Amino acid sequence: ANPVVKCLLEVAWWNGAMKVDLVQLMLSIWALTLLIIDTYCGILVVSNPHSGLSNSADGNGSNLGAFNGTADATPAHASVSNHRAALATSGDFVMARAVVDFVHEFAQLLGYFLIGRWKDYFDWGNAYDLIRCALPLLLFIMPDARLVQMFVIFLYWMRLLEFNFWESMSRELMPIVSLARKLFPASTLASIFFLAIMHAYYVLGVLDDAVSTDDNLWNTFQSLFTGNCDDDFCRNDNLRRILTYGSVILFSIFFLNIFIGVIGENYSISKTMSPLMYQNARA
Repeated sequence: ANPVVKCLLEVAWWNGAMKVDLVQLMLSIWALTLLIIDTYCGILVVSNPHSGLSNSADGNGSNLGAFNGTADATPAHASVSNHRAALATSGDFVMARAVVDFVHEFAQLLGYFLIGRWKDYFDWGNAYDLIRCALPLLLFIMPDARLVQMFVIFLYWMRLLEFNFWESMSRELMPIVSLARKLFPASTLASIFFLAIMHAYYVLGVLDDAVSTDDNLWNTFQSLFTGNCDDDFCRNDNLRRILTYGSVILFSIFFLNIFIGVIGENYSISKTMSPLMYQNARA
């Protein structure tokens, strides 16, 4: 790297940009803390007290959370489905931060536009940032959607890895995080093989009434990834046994070694380039 450019980046980073990065990390820790507290207390989603209805299914007026673990005769999710759902403190904070992140992304796009390089904004990294902003905002429309809540939790745990002020740690993490993009071709090949085996299992079950096709996806996953084949899945069907033996041997020997080779080679390359990757992230 050019020493002049590197020096300019260091000055700009430690005199301003580092503070923004540190604030982002502290906000992520605080949001995650609120999510953990609300989850532990069972109040990730509560009934809206302004809906004019009782706040719980038993009419006691208590705020019954969507993930309440108390032994109640009525499931906790019933109160959310019967009444208007409202978010707890963690949900409000997550949505507010998503709005701020959207403003930040707009400012970044405007900056690219002002220097005449607006096309540079559209890459996979910024696409991920936009998705990360949009998902928490779905809580405003679907506060009791378990899928949205699950993705929000995953996103905020992943945000703990987004810091650049600790150079030694960042240079170790960046090669590992960047491996996800390099595994896409191998993952595509493995997914096609998985779908082909699952389809074959299903056809064998359809053509033989004695063989069940229930939980075909789960049984295929167990066979290929854990090597555990349910007795009922292959019982009295030699063709399924042969397919299982062949697919498990092929998957465990061929595909797993492909993943190991791709991960090892790309990690070595990324590790060599980690100083430049770190400077690029700071820039």
